[in-house]
Amino acid sequence: MEATDYRPDALVEIQAVEARRRPDVIAFRDCHLASGLMRLSDVEAWITGDGNEPCDHVSGQSEATITFPTPEDPWAHAAPYRGGTVLQHLQAVAASLVSFYRWGETSAVAFVLTDTTPPPFIARGGYGVGNTPGAGVIRLVVPPGTSEKELVSIYREIRREYLNAIGKTRTVKSVTEQYIADLAIHAVRQNTPGMTWQMLMDSWNDSHPEHYFDDLVRFQRDARRAYTRVTGAQFDWWKTNL
Repeated sequence: MEATDYRPDALVEIQAVEARRRPDVIAFRDCHLASGLMRLSDVEAWITGDGNEPCDHVSGQSEATITFPTPEDPWAHAAPYRGGTVLQHLQAVAASLVSFYRWGETSAVAFVLTDTTPPPFIARGGYGVGNTPGAGVIRLVVPPGTSEKELVSIYREIRREYLNAIGKTRTVKSVTEQYIADLAIHAVRQNTPGMTWQMLMDSWNDSHPEHYFDDLVRFQRDARRAYTRVTGAQFDWWKTNL
């Protein structure tokens, strides 16, 4: 059984103590929260009300958006604001906290207004789907204390989600044979109007005699498979040049 890691919670508590002593946080609270820190349940009303008052601490800018929490949903709320207002000042202070401590903007806003300590940073990930399954990406953001076992577990879970998103029958694996990668590239590069499979095989044999094909059906099969191995997509569009 893996031991509990108390570091993330301790780290964010230390960061919160330091942040309370920052001049920009102190100045904002002294200027705009003279009556004291607010409760989380009061944040939304303040954002849409007093937060839009003019502020001498910032210069005007075009409209922007700031994120903020509510008791029901601590993550997903956003509100537009005009330049030269208290909200612009708040976002500037929050941005400095985000940059220095790697907090999220919503957590930084909540901290400045309510003194709520942000949640500890934990490993997380996501994915982006490309034009073919093989062109997608998996992104992991992890704290340095993440164990290898936990990192592998997170990666596997995100990869499973990605494969489910693109279709469970499609897989994306490494290509360790150079000629398979070369065959996929060659097939795409030579796909010009009027090209036939025979011409494609002949051009391959001329440029890659070490992997010579003497059977057209086997060449078609291997070219299709090579393309799918690299991109994760089917090779059906080649039918236009048969």
